[in-house]
Amino acid sequence: MAPGSPEYHDGHENEGPSNPTWDEVDRQAAIDAAVTALELFARLDQPYEQWWAELAPLMSAQAQIDYQYVDPVNVPIRAVTGHGVLVDETSASIAGVEIPTDVGTYVVTLSRADDGAPWLVERFTPPQGEG
Repeated sequence: MAPGSPEYHDGHENEGPSNPTWDEVDRQAAIDAAVTALELFARLDQPYEQWWAELAPLMSAQAQIDYQYVDPVNVPIRAVTGHGVLVDETSASIAGVEIPTDVGTYVVTLSRADDGAPWLVERFTPPQGEG
């Protein structure tokens, strides 16, 4: 800061990201994020550009790299057929959600950086024998 410049404070310490914790809101947010992403993943009626533009923002940077060349025509599912169930909450930064589809149960793995960060898809794992 230049000498003589006014200094502004809001009275609070500048805190970094908070470590994630689990509560019912977090659990439901993980399930909702997984179901929404899988529903978009299964939208095979969309041209690739639109499909990817809608799906990519729901994915981590690594998942975007991993899935950017997927052709939606090759995605085996056509529909989500039931409710998601949180099956892995070992870490408050990683979640696994099982979601029934027309070809079996997919597992969507998500991650988040901290309590305020959104859940982002890391991986769509198809049922045994699919994908």
